[in-house]
Amino acid sequence: MKRKMFFLFFFLFIGIVKADTGSVVEKYNKYDKIFQKVASEYHLPWFLLKAIAITENHKLNPRLIKKNTNKTYDIGLMQINSMWIKKLKNKFPKISIKKLKEPYFNIKIGAYILLQNIKKFGYSWKSVSYYHSFTKKHRLKWLKRIKNNIKYLAKHDERIKIVASK
Repeated sequence: MKRKMFFLFFFLFIGIVKADTGSVVEKYNKYDKIFQKVASEYHLPWFLLKAIAITENHKLNPRLIKKNTNKTYDIGLMQINSMWIKKLKNKFPKISIKKLKEPYFNIKIGAYILLQNIKKFGYSWKSVSYYHSFTKKHRLKWLKRIKNNIKYLAKHDERIKIVASK
């Protein structure tokens, strides 16, 4: 009896996952025009920005604020750490927690941070991983998630397959 219940639950779960896949993909496409616009401005692959956002904020909630153990906050789609507010005030005078909840501004700040890493460390996965952390074990774990999210996006979006195959 327990075995039958397990298999019934398992197949119901698989059905739910399959039924939900379409809505997940659509949800992930909600901000594509912004990712593409910002990526064009910063000469970055738009799907990389999108993968970072999904990795940082899988629900793509632009108003999401997460409190960190070091008493800082991660804000918005790209989960911009609150310590960047002070560091980027001269470059982006309007930067604030409220402003970072706006999708375009948040993605723009995320792209700027990523680009600074690329300028400093070269165009590499290491540069991408520094977006998340300067601690090696955290970077490597996060980078694996980024790569998996890029694969996921490429599997579900023809536009990315073309770029990823080059």
